[in-house]
Amino acid sequence: MAEKLAIEGGTPILTREDYKNWPVITEDDRRFVNDVLDSGIVAGPTGPQVSALEKE
Repeated sequence: MAEKLAIEGGTPILTREDYKNWPVITEDDRRFVNDVLDSGIVAGPTGPQVSALEKE
């Protein structure tokens, strides 16, 4: 018979250090979010970021 499952007291295959935070948030991501917040328009079709994304 195989070893016990980790949930049943067996040895875990992965440790907490093996897990990575996701998604990876970059400085560009933070800048874009701050730009939206600074614009004062965080929702709706009239936001400048919405127009820019549509053109892209």
